[in-house]
Amino acid sequence: MKKLLMTLTILFTPPTWADDPKYYVEYKNEWSLNSWDYKSTQQFMRFGVEFDKWYIEAGPMLSGAGNTDISSEVGSKFKLTDRLQLKGKFETKADDAKLETEIRYYFH
Repeated sequence: MKKLLMTLTILFTPPTWADDPKYYVEYKNEWSLNSWDYKSTQQFMRFGVEFDKWYIEAGPMLSGAGNTDISSEVGSKFKLTDRLQLKGKFETKADDAKLETEIRYYFH
């Protein structure tokens, strides 16, 4: 609980240079499969703040086994040209972490 309160305090104290913060709460449910067989379920309740080109969120997660831990995510999105966009995020779930990047091209 102490870890969650510290994370939320940092989260809701944005830097002074940050412009127009938008605060939100998000519920997320992940249902994992392995070779089309049920593997696990995880539920997340994250509190976040979004700025012009980036966001950060954190909160408790509950696994299917009933274990509770902290999860967090920070990400950004940049428009490189009218047709090209770069997105990236870093996400933690208990002791696991992943870095995800996307490059999107629009055919307009």
